[in-house]
Amino acid sequence: KKGRLEPGQTQTVTFTYSHDMVGTDRLPVLFKLMRGREILLNFVGVTVDLDRKYVHFPSSKHMFAPVPVGATYPPKQIYELYNGGAVPVTYRLDLTPLDLLQGENFNQKIFECLNPIGDIPPGRTADIEWVFSPFEAKTYMVDVPIHIVGGDTALITFTGVGYDRRILGDTMPITEQASFSGVPGVQS
Repeated sequence: KKGRLEPGQTQTVTFTYSHDMVGTDRLPVLFKLMRGREILLNFVGVTVDLDRKYVHFPSSKHMFAPVPVGATYPPKQIYELYNGGAVPVTYRLDLTPLDLLQGENFNQKIFECLNPIGDIPPGRTADIEWVFSPFEAKTYMVDVPIHIVGGDTALITFTGVGYDRRILGDTMPITEQASFSGVPGVQS
């Protein structure tokens, strides 16, 4: 399709996805602008059986916002689980790796999951609440299995960066935003 937009003008483009067959479909769409600029959009659609428990995991890695070492009240941070199926699901996080990490850090809780078990209605999202409390100015990583009862298990690597406020001030500068959002700054 072709079109022309004047400055300040907008246009809605609608894509329709037909859920006919079980599986994953990928559709790369390239928007070409005059004078050579191109924008690549990668559409992905997943169709599952009506009775299948399906939670969408966009990545096997999750980066928490940096937290200063020794913060009195570290912020609550969120990891989202989306139920893309047509039936309710129950999730359970295996917190054993958090206990092991705590033992390696003078019994200091580095990562704490506040709601490791819960239910997600179809088409809804559950906010898994975390508190990241770094003991040292360094990067912490932990692999946590997330079990979907009656479904799959995913191993997610949670990463948090502790920084020294005396050196970096009240906010840690983020130099590589893609590593925090999971979205590359440039697509190739």
